Amino acid sequence: MLREPHSRNWSAFHFEKKQGLISEALSYDDYLAINHNFQTRILTEGLGGTDLKPNEISDFFTMGIVERFDASMIAFEWILAEKGIQVDFAFPQKLNTQNY
Repeated sequence: MLREPHSRNWSAFHFEKKQGLISEALSYDDYLAINHNFQTRILTEGLGGTDLKPNEISDFFTMGIVERFDASMIAFEWILAEKGIQVDFAFPQKLNTQNY
């Protein structure tokens, strides 16, 4: 599961600034120029290419989007059903029984 790229980049930019990993003076535009393909680079590390596009890697894994979790689970169910694997990722009951 991946985060929506713009949300992920914005979050990472602020996290890295807060942690002192990047200069306070670095603009978001400059950050994006350096880190525009971060998730794909990390996921494809060691696969022969470090700047592959998501459509170039779709043959060996399927991605879902965290911000669209429910829709991603439905898509995963459909993809697996096409391969003869029946699963149900719906939550059939309340899983958190603590009473806060």
